[in-house]
This record gives sequence, C-alpha cells and structure tokens, in this order.
Amino acid sequence: MISHYTFRLVCLSFSTFFLVHLLAGVAIGFLTPAIVRFFSQCKSGTAARALFFLRMLPVAAAMFAVAVFCIPSYLRFEPEVDEEVIGFFCLAAAVLCVWAFLAALLRGFRAAYLSNEWLKLCRRKGTESGTGSPTTILLDEPVPMLALAGIIRPSIVISRGLMRALSRSELAAAMRHERAHHEASDNLKRLLMALTPSLLPGWHGLLPLELAWHRFTEWAADDRAAAGPPGWSLSLASALVRVGRIGAPSLESAVASSFLDTDRELPARVDRLLRPASNGLRPGILGATVGITCITVAYRLYLVVPGSPLESFHRFLEQLID
Repeated sequence: MISHYTFRLVCLSFSTFFLVHLLAGVAIGFLTPAIVRFFSQCKSGTAARALFFLRMLPVAAAMFAVAVFCIPSYLRFEPEVDEEVIGFFCLAAAVLCVWAFLAALLRGFRAAYLSNEWLKLCRRKGTESGTGSPTTILLDEPVPMLALAGIIRPSIVISRGLMRALSRSELAAAMRHERAHHEASDNLKRLLMALTPSLLPGWHGLLPLELAWHRFTEWAADDRAAAGPPGWSLSLASALVRVGRIGAPSLESAVASSFLDTDRELPARVDRLLRPASNGLRPGILGATVGITCITVAYRLYLVVPGSPLESFHRFLEQLID
C-alpha cells in the first residue's frame, strides 16, 4: 500500500506500540507465577505496588519506545517521500493496536460511567455524612453492603443491614479497611488497569497478574486496618467471617472496592489476621535490586547494538514497514 509520509509515521507508531506492548506483556505474563511467589515474601503493600507497576509496565515501555525511539528515528533518518509502500504486517499491527485501544477505552469509560451512576443513585436514596474524603453514605437497605466507590469524590457506601449484622468493633474495623483502600488510591489503580489495552483483541494476557494484585490489595488494606491493638485484628477477622456467612453481594466495578469481593479469599484473609507473620524483604532492598537489574540489562543491550540507538531502531522500522 502506497502512503503519505505522515501516515507512515502514524502506522509505524501504532505498530511499534503494539509489538513492544505484546512482547513485554507476554514476558511478564510468562513470569507471573514466579513474580507472585517472589513478592509473597514482601509486605502486602509493597507487593501490591510492585504488581501494579508490572501491570502498567508493558504500556509504559511501549509508550517509551514510540516517544524516544520510533518518532525521533523516523523524523531524523526517513526521507520525506510521499509515496512508499507499507507492508501488510505493519498495517495489521497498527489496526490491532487501534482495536485494542478502542476496546480498552470503551471498557474503562463504561465501568466508570456505571459506577458513577450507581454512586449517584446511592446519594439520592441514602444519607450522606462527613465533610472530608471519603464521605459516608448510609443506605436504608436490609441487604448487607459495604464498599468504597468513586475516585474524585469517593464515598463509603454502607447499608443498615450490615450495621445491624456487625458489632461496634467489627464495624470500625471494616470501615478502617475501606479507608485503607482510599489512602492507597486503589480505585484509581483499578480504573487505570481497565483503561490499558489487552495484549491482543479478545485476549487479556495479564489477568493472573491482575487477580494477584487484587489479592495483595485486600491483604494490604487488612494489614492497615488491623495495625493497632491486638483486638483490631480479631475484630476485622470476625467481621469478614460474619459478612461471609451473611453473603453480602459483591460489587464488580473498575472503580469500587467491596469489603469482601469473593468468598474464595475469605479463608486466606482470616488466617493472615489470626496468624500474622513477619515479611522477608524490605522495600528499600527490593527497589534497589529491581533498579540495578534494569540498568544492567539496558546497558548490556546498548553495548551489543551496533551504531547509535536511533540508527538501529530506524533499521528496524525499515524492516517493519516493508
């Protein structure tokens, strides 16, 4: 296909993003079991932050490759010829990239819209109290419910059914859990992950990593809610067991954190609260190790690539465009 100079740049940018995103995502997905086992030795908050970083890493790496290598090398070395053939592979990669982006935007905005509409409904039906962030919305409903919803104006939504089911200490522990989600900006992170494109249209590719992130975020919120007198840990464990027995409905949304998403996580969460264990690796040592490893790998790659990085990347683009 014969194309214009600017259109070729757009196609190359999308196809480069697609390839880098796919390769990085496949590598992280392949290493996910080992990654999860490794970070299980760390504090839950550290593990949750690390897994979120790894979940966003393919997108960041793809954007970096396009901004730092693809566009500058094309503008510097590609002659301004209006007629040049674009290969099928380049076009196909660009189309798949646009497709994945549109699907991610639709998924993320739909989840945010539905969650916002649900939060508006809760504010109309319930009683909102508090002047800080998050506020509290009390619903006069018999169904037990407790969740942190929203990002810009977040609120903790709680029903009278849950308040009647829990004791005062259990309710206080559950509220501390939801505030911990707010302090960690977990709802914003959920939305960002929903807005990131899948590795391929119709194939998520990193779902196990996201599930592990969800588990560690719940553990981290439990740890922060139980950080205090020994009774706090027991109260939170008791609240989880009581809510699990009642069968509170889960809230499936990209921008909402329910107190108990699924019963599958209940035994592990209660066991951690009743038998707290010390964590092995400290965040400082972990960050230094990851940073030194990345710098070493990047330096060695730079040594083995002949010529300047931009020239080498432009040769890659020449192969891609044919």
